[in-house]
Amino acid sequence: VQWRHEERVMEVKLAEHRKYPRKRMSMWVEVRLNCGVIVDGVTLDLSEGGLLLETERTLPLDCTVKVRLLHDGDSREHHIECQGTVCRIDSRGVAIEFGEMSAASRVRLRNLLRMDGEAPEEPELVAVFAGEYY
Repeated sequence: VQWRHEERVMEVKLAEHRKYPRKRMSMWVEVRLNCGVIVDGVTLDLSEGGLLLETERTLPLDCTVKVRLLHDGDSREHHIECQGTVCRIDSRGVAIEFGEMSAASRVRLRNLLRMDGEAPEEPELVAVFAGEYY
């Protein structure tokens, strides 16, 4: 938020109370509405709790959707898939809050979001749940 007073600009950053930290990143996303329509776009930011989608189309607020984040090319075993809800629409894009997600997709998402270079979570977790698909 900015205020101008006698040629001085004062910026105030509003504190955000988020459950999960956001990471600025660009990934291709497909969002499927219940009626079957697919809207695609690119993430502006991503967290364990959701994403901000840049797209040329809009989505209905409070709409339940299926989200597929495409990572590492077209290999399905690298996709992250989950249920989601459109929770905000603003000038920057469409915010989608993640809902139900398989254990395999949750592990892939956490590994993708790691910023400190830690070793990825155990791959055995992915193998056990790899058959789940939304």
